[in-house]
Amino acid sequence: HRRGTSCGVLRKASGLVEIQGRSGVMRRCMRLRPLLSLAARRASTTRSEAAADALASFREELRQHGGGATTLEVSGKVATIWLDQPAKANALSGKMMAELSDAVANLEQLCAGAYRSPPLFGGGDDGDNGDADVPLSAVLLRGRGRHFCAGVIHT
Repeated sequence: HRRGTSCGVLRKASGLVEIQGRSGVMRRCMRLRPLLSLAARRASTTRSEAAADALASFREELRQHGGGATTLEVSGKVATIWLDQPAKANALSGKMMAELSDAVANLEQLCAGAYRSPPLFGGGDDGDNGDADVPLSAVLLRGRGRHFCAGVIHT
């Protein structure tokens, strides 16, 4: 313990620091770096949760604007996302954007954990194409009627 200081660090061991205060009492304290790291992780989680809540709220607000529909169909290993508002050349409304986001989330859930390794091209000696565990081989985005998508409808 040095004169003129409130405490001195005597020993560092396994993430803890022993500190001797002016009264001579020894205390064990966590090192500052792990504490800051823990605080940063908690703040990051809080920000992520707040962002997810804001995004969910925004999606619900979008659902109130416009017509049309976005649907997801899965047939075998091919998924098709349909934009369905042919009277307006399938222009995306707020409702359709929220439904498109839902369709993508459903595809992510369908494919989560399915890829143990990248799909193989050509397969092995047994004639296996190597992608038997892959739930989807293709995702198509299509528009009903004569037009694919004319853009976004401002509401």
